[in-house]
Amino acid sequence: MLRLLHPNTRRRLRRFKKMGRAKWSFRILLAVFAVSLVSEFIANDKPVLLRHDGSTYFPVFKFYPEDTFTGNGRMTRTDYKALAADEGFDGWMLWPPVRYGPAESLASSEVKIDKPVELATRRRSEAKAASFDLLPGNKIARSRGAADLFQEIESDRARRGRPLSELIPLTPGLEAAIASRFADEGVGGQ
Repeated sequence: MLRLLHPNTRRRLRRFKKMGRAKWSFRILLAVFAVSLVSEFIANDKPVLLRHDGSTYFPVFKFYPEDTFTGNGRMTRTDYKALAADEGFDGWMLWPPVRYGPAESLASSEVKIDKPVELATRRRSEAKAASFDLLPGNKIARSRGAADLFQEIESDRARRGRPLSELIPLTPGLEAAIASRFADEGVGGQ
C-alpha cells in the first residue's frame, strides 16, 4: 500500500513514525474521536434503553411520540424525565451517566452551592468626574481622575504642564470662562 503513495508522502510518514510526541498526539486525537462517537451514551436527556408494557424501546436511536408511553394522543416529543417521575409509568429506563441534553440547562434550584457568596453593591451618588487644577495659559498643574475618564495609562505627573486642550476639546465659551476665572483671581489670563 505504501508503494502507491508519492515518495514525499512516504518520507513524511517515516519521519512521523520516528517522532514520539507526534505518535502520542495522534493516539490522544483518536481516543477523543472515539469518545465523541459514543457521546450519546455518555450525556443525553433521553434514556439509552426503555422497557414499557413488555416492549423494549431505544429512544437514543429512534423518536417515540409521547402517545406511545402515555396513551394521551399527543404526538409530541416525550419528556422522559417527567415520564420516569410519573407514578402511572409501569416500566424502567437505563439512563446515560449524565442526564442532560445539549439544549438543556439546570434549574436554579438544582444548583448546589458549597459556600454562598454575598455581594453588596451601592449606588454612586455622583457621576465619575475628573478635576483639573490649571495654571495660566490653560496648562495642567494637577489632575484627579483623568486617567479613568480618558482611558489613559499615563500618570498625573506626565500630564502636568500640558495644555488642557490636548485632553479635551475646548470650546471658545469654555476658554473664555477659564480666562475669566483667572482674571477674577487677579492672576491674569493667557
